[in-house]
Formats: sequence, C-alpha cells, structure tokens
Amino acid sequence: MVVVADTNILVSALLWKGQTTSILHLVRDGKIQIAINGSLLNEFERALCYPKFHQQLSSIGKTTVQIVQEFLEIAVLMDDISIPPTILDDLSDDRVLACAFAASAAMIISGDHHLLTLKRWRGIPIVTARTFLNRW
Repeated sequence: MVVVADTNILVSALLWKGQTTSILHLVRDGKIQIAINGSLLNEFERALCYPKFHQQLSSIGKTTVQIVQEFLEIAVLMDDISIPPTILDDLSDDRVLACAFAASAAMIISGDHHLLTLKRWRGIPIVTARTFLNRW
C-alpha cells in the first residue's frame, strides 16, 4: 500500500517519538510505502529549518540534512505533476494531492484541516495519523 504523508506528519514522525513514528515503522518493516514528490520534499526541508525545530534537532543529535537523507532512504520519490487548483484556501496543499495522484496512493495522512475537510479526493481517503493507524 502506498500512502502520502503531509509535511506536518513527516516532521512529527521524524523529530518526535509518538503516534506518527508508528507510520515510519510500517514503512521500515515493508508493510507500506510512503511517496513524496519534489515540491513536498522542498517543503519538508524548509519546515525542518524553522527555528522552532532547532532545539528538537539538537536534542536528537541530527541535522536537517541527516533527517532528509534518512527519510529519502525509505521514501518513494514521485515526479511532480500539475493538478487543477483544488484547495483554494491554501493552494500549497495541492502538492499533497498531486503526489497522491501521481503515486496512485491508497491514502493521504495529514493533520492539515484543509486536506482533512475534503475527506476524500479522487477516491483517495484523507485521514489523520490516528485514523490511519486505527485502520491498520
């Protein structure tokens, strides 16, 4: 099963030990694949550079580059594709949808209210990490 995780899920999973980390365990155990495209990867890298994450990166003894490299070792990199504007309140969220479409993803995992409000897009369920793990 291929899933797409929004940036907020990836940051949480890679910087903190918690529920979202279980998603990465499923990936590492070969039970699911996680897809990302170039624009999501750029957003992920930018997010990791936010000052609010400096202390957490320091406490786990990793750099942004190390976190990104570790993630890329387990992720499936998809080509960026264009989709018609969908989330008009935040068009940057469309990159998650585009990645899911390109990957033929079974599910999108997100904490973003714009995405979660859709509930489903082109047949792809959009769920929270908790809902995904409860279904798993």
